[in-house]
Amino acid sequence: MTSIRERKVLKYFARCLYSGAGEIVYLGSGVAGTVYPFALGLSKNQQVLEKKSRIYAYDAFTTPKQKVAARGGQIYYQNIRESQKQDSYLHIFQKNCKTLIDYVNVCDGDITTLSWLHKPIEILHIDIAKKIKSMATHCQRIFA
Repeated sequence: MTSIRERKVLKYFARCLYSGAGEIVYLGSGVAGTVYPFALGLSKNQQVLEKKSRIYAYDAFTTPKQKVAARGGQIYYQNIRESQKQDSYLHIFQKNCKTLIDYVNVCDGDITTLSWLHKPIEILHIDIAKKIKSMATHCQRIFA
């Protein structure tokens, strides 16, 4: 879970530090708890004129079945009732970003099988690194 302070920092980055010279890439965007502050900050950024689809949110948007089973068939994300007994939480991400979805490109799938458009990246936020070495190698392969 991301703290309010962390979310304020992400919003600040997108509002005050992001110049628009590259894209914002977020790996492991979950239910948009941290993508939303990026999008909100971007919406208030006065330096960047072209804001549409500047945030790339990568996630598989699923909870592994063994974790769902271990929780009695429920996905634990902010106690949102409609997520219970479902494997995918993409609908929750979309609902949470509804008012700012125009700023976000949703990249649904396994990060190890997805590719990058080879545009410059200005901000890269990695929130999926379960095994640091393998994720660092993979990120270099995709984004370098």
